[in-house]
Amino acid sequence: MKNNKFIPTTLNTIMVLVPIIILIYFIFRYYVDAPFLDQWSLVPLLEKYCRNNLSINDLWAQHNEHRIFFPQLVMLLMAGATGWNIGFEVGINILLAVCLLIVIALQTHKIKDGHWLLPAISILIFSLVQWENWLWGWQLQIFLNVLAVTAGLFLLSNDPPKRRNFIGALLLGIVASYSFANGILYWPIGFAILLAGNYKKYNYVILWGIAGIMSIVLYFYGYHSISSHPSMLVLFRSPIEYLKYFFAYLGGALGKPNAILIGMGGLFIWSICIVFLKLNQKFEKKTLLPFIALGLYPIGSALLTGIGRTGFGYNQALASRYTTISNLFWISILFFLFIIIKSGKTKYQTYISLFVFSIILTLNLQASFHYAGMFKVWKEWFEPAKKELVSLKNQGFLNRLCPYEPNLITERAPILKKYKLSVFRIGR
Repeated sequence: MKNNKFIPTTLNTIMVLVPIIILIYFIFRYYVDAPFLDQWSLVPLLEKYCRNNLSINDLWAQHNEHRIFFPQLVMLLMAGATGWNIGFEVGINILLAVCLLIVIALQTHKIKDGHWLLPAISILIFSLVQWENWLWGWQLQIFLNVLAVTAGLFLLSNDPPKRRNFIGALLLGIVASYSFANGILYWPIGFAILLAGNYKKYNYVILWGIAGIMSIVLYFYGYHSISSHPSMLVLFRSPIEYLKYFFAYLGGALGKPNAILIGMGGLFIWSICIVFLKLNQKFEKKTLLPFIALGLYPIGSALLTGIGRTGFGYNQALASRYTTISNLFWISILFFLFIIIKSGKTKYQTYISLFVFSIILTLNLQASFHYAGMFKVWKEWFEPAKKELVSLKNQGFLNRLCPYEPNLITERAPILKKYKLSVFRIGR
């Protein structure tokens, strides 16, 4: 019996690890150890950090629409310890993704044969579609946000409710909110979980409401709009464009072609699965609630991001950076399809669910194969710029590192040189 169990378990583990190994190969072959775009905004904080006069207000300051207190803190500490080696930021992103897989694995383990779902989840979590986030250490903010949101929502929706789970969910909500702007959605989703779950004591609901309101009010204290970004009134002026943005955001994880239709189909499937599983008394609320909450976060993120970004055009929703969030939507769908397949109520339902499950994975794998080429493009584009950063002579190459504000490079590169950071560190 032991051998019979060992073989499938080993096979399952290998299937989970393959996407991770492939990703690590691509990252460490093609990442470039040089600051890019928003990373140049970290240089003044690095200078203060090196001078030992960094303040809480410096970390709290708004960056675009975000307050990235925790990601900046992590990046500054790593930069101080490594001489700002971007490779360590990239490595942290991989580590956060592995932690996300572990968190989801602990939840799927609660259903029978749930471990067989993990290879499919691993394919989505470590998809090459997210090439921008994998190669750009600055995107640590998104990985940290997604991990905190997922872990917090799972803690909150588990049954029976426990005080330590509630406290843990509160703390993770703070990390989520001050890592990426979409994190403010965590609080209303958590509130809905409390009302739908088994938290009979309303002191939990009241405490959550107070914590959520305080967190959101604090987030917007001193907040200022970004003049270079389009008006948020686009929702009312161009509702069709807004809907296109919304569905493209959800569908982008499975590739750019037909992303709008894929997003529409995904939302339909997600809704049908929930209705079917809710009507089937075999499936308890405690099994479904964590993954309903997981799906609500990317749906809410698509709605929220669309308000501020539809003015850029719906194609902006297809940016690879967003797919780390929209992946959660498809993971939620895969979970629902898996338990329908496992229930085996009718062959008709099983075959349809298995077909949809296979289509989702096929589209994601196809998109990953397509975007694998972007890793090489990244290397070829930024490697010459990295070399010129040392001499600061060829402005054409240097502009690649900060195309919107190229003057920042000439202003802030001397700071890096003074403190021996990035390309100027000893033994680089």
